[in-house]
Amino acid sequence: MSIRNLNTQELLKQAADALRSADRESRLDAVARLGQLRSDEAVPALLEALRVPDVNVRCATVAVLRSMATSRAVLALIEALHDSSLAVRRSAARALAEIGDEIAITGLVDAFRRGNWDVRLSVEQVIAEVASQPEAAAFRHSIEPGLIDALTECHLDVRRAAATLLGTIGTDNAVLPLVDALRDGYEEVRLAAAMSLGTLRNAAAVPGLLEALRDKHRDVRRAAIKALGHIGATSPSAGAAVVPGLIGMLWDADWNMRRIAAEALTRIGPEASRSQWRRGQPNIG
Repeated sequence: MSIRNLNTQELLKQAADALRSADRESRLDAVARLGQLRSDEAVPALLEALRVPDVNVRCATVAVLRSMATSRAVLALIEALHDSSLAVRRSAARALAEIGDEIAITGLVDAFRRGNWDVRLSVEQVIAEVASQPEAAAFRHSIEPGLIDALTECHLDVRRAAATLLGTIGTDNAVLPLVDALRDGYEEVRLAAAMSLGTLRNAAAVPGLLEALRDKHRDVRRAAIKALGHIGATSPSAGAAVVPGLIGMLWDADWNMRRIAAEALTRIGPEASRSQWRRGQPNIG
């Protein structure tokens, strides 16, 4: 049954009845009409729509809440981040990212840091997708502090994901927190931090990356070598500090480390590459 030409209270009552209907079209029509109100008075009914079993209705409700973008609508979208459906969670996360106000960003970060694994994964994926868009500078600026704080979260997967995301959206503010993450107790976090520092290419990371060359896990050492190569190639002033550490890796017991170090020195420039031969010719496989 369509809902037409009703005042607000009548519409809300009719919508509540329609949302209990077994007919999908009636429920979708109710959601659409609630959206036309453009009023917070519709939010309680839309919250009920987020609880119906039909995923299509819940997704349509998220779209309506996104178009409203009021504070109460944002809070409803934050609730939808915990939906059982991946499609609903992703739609809600994208809606919050697009709204981008303080409440929306706080809700996203909180779900990323403290939600169940499926909630965290959905939010992580949407943050990465939205932040990669050239026009998303404001979103990147808003989300970065929360991701930096997440580097110290108790859950391993949250720290790893935060370190990875900061490589995509981080600014100079993320460099030293990522350097601290190079000392994390878990290899996965240290690896993500080293890789992100290589992407950010900030010379302030050099001391921490040189220390990471002694990491007990080869993947972390390899990522540190590559990061130092990128930084040295980008910042000539950093090269003086980077080159000796990379030269030392040319005599590593692992031939793959030796090869990667040689490639990093070549990336930095001819002088760095020639310097390896002044120490004697290493066997780089």
